[in-house]
Amino acid sequence: MHLLPVGHNAVLVEVASPAEAVSLATWARNRSLAVDVVPGARTVLLDGIVSNWVDPLTELGVRHGFPEDQARASARLGLAVTRGLLLDLLATGDRKGVDAAMERFVELMYEG
Repeated sequence: MHLLPVGHNAVLVEVASPAEAVSLATWARNRSLAVDVVPGARTVLLDGIVSNWVDPLTELGVRHGFPEDQARASARLGLAVTRGLLLDLLATGDRKGVDAAMERFVELMYEG
């Protein structure tokens, strides 16, 4: 497993095998437990979890000619779909199914 920082409070996790996916899922469950036990940790773990991604993606959409409200909605939707599919991959290990779903999402975004 490789952890690559991609922002002030974000990490990109590269998983190379099903065994590493299980380790990552365990880690994620432990983080959720810690949040429940120590409510103050939510601020540290979740601060900027949406805005740190949505704001720059919105700016990118605006630079490509989309109205700001449409760019922001698309950025939030893309972030939600990506996170959901990552959770799907962790839960099921179905890389082929997740990849197909992401490809379909991208097709739908470009058709609209």
